[in-house]
Amino acid sequence: MDMSSPKNLTSTITHLRDREGGFQVGSTPPEGQNKARRKSERASAPDYFLFFARLLLGIAVICQILLLLWMDLR
Repeated sequence: MDMSSPKNLTSTITHLRDREGGFQVGSTPPEGQNKARRKSERASAPDYFLFFARLLLGIAVICQILLLLWMDLR
């Protein structure tokens, strides 16, 4: 099948939409397909950069509070 011309591409997309159970814009997938996709997804890896950035932010906030208290008490 030659997909180089827009006419052939359009007719192919139309044919795929007309098939039984084909993709329809705005439709939700059947419940069985949705569950199958969720089970096959793997757990995401921990985000070490985000952990490190939040750790640095927390340390900076604590140091600023300690510095303010120390300057105020001095």
